[in-house]
Amino acid sequence: MPMHIDQATQLFIDHLVVERQSSPHTIAAYAGDLADLAAFVVGEDAAGGLELLTSDRCLRYAHSLRTRGLEPATIARRLSAARSFTKYLVAEGHLNELPFASVPIPKRPGRLPFTLSVDDVKRLLAQPDGDEPVQQRDRCVLTVLYSSGMRVSELIGLRMGDVAFEGGFVRCRGKGGKERMVPLGRVALAELDLYLLRSRPALVSSPSESALFVSNRGRRFSRSGLFYLVKRHALRAGLDSTRISPHTLRHSFATHLLEGGASLRAIQEMLGHANIATTELYTHVTAEFLREEYSLTHPRA
Repeated sequence: MPMHIDQATQLFIDHLVVERQSSPHTIAAYAGDLADLAAFVVGEDAAGGLELLTSDRCLRYAHSLRTRGLEPATIARRLSAARSFTKYLVAEGHLNELPFASVPIPKRPGRLPFTLSVDDVKRLLAQPDGDEPVQQRDRCVLTVLYSSGMRVSELIGLRMGDVAFEGGFVRCRGKGGKERMVPLGRVALAELDLYLLRSRPALVSSPSESALFVSNRGRRFSRSGLFYLVKRHALRAGLDSTRISPHTLRHSFATHLLEGGASLRAIQEMLGHANIATTELYTHVTAEFLREEYSLTHPRA
């Protein structure tokens, strides 16, 4: 009896978890996209066996995505997920050919990331200005995010002992569990020292808690908790909180480094990008910044 597409999907998700060590966010995205593919296949034939993944059916699936009025980025993501899924099935011997090989994937629109100016970052970091443990922690979190360019998952995944004060580095775990050392400036190190001395002991709920940054309940921060922290202080700073997230500080970190003269290769290492082409996006951001500065300041612009 042919393997059902739902069973095959679960095998692929297990592969992402165990072998690729993908992040929970990546796994959830794949699961949602492949559930859409499975629903389409079962909708055409209730048997739902893998033999139904033919080139013709995959072309019809791609056409259905377009007729639903989905955004090109969503279509591209779902087709990319389907292509990775079927490539895995071929490698494991569950399929004989790649049914999505002839299905074109639309180009994703090249949207530049939103970044803050240096002055806006200063305003944001100045918002938690009190000496209470929560305020000290919030100031430390914002400063470390901007000073390191870490992803949300990397920051909330930090453990006690990951900060090397003598060397001025923090060890974080990126995509696929890969570790890297990211330099921290003296301001971020000073904030961390103060946080560990005064704030964390007052907030932590248990001596066995290993998380470096803890929430008001004394446990490891959640993604939603960190997003709320950033947006709350962005609103207080008079910034557009709808456009600002923890990732905005990562984009700003990279852009400001590039504007300051750092090399793309160094920025790639600090951000943990596997491919330098991803880092090159920031050259376009900087070009936009230069064009704006030129148009505002040059008498013949």
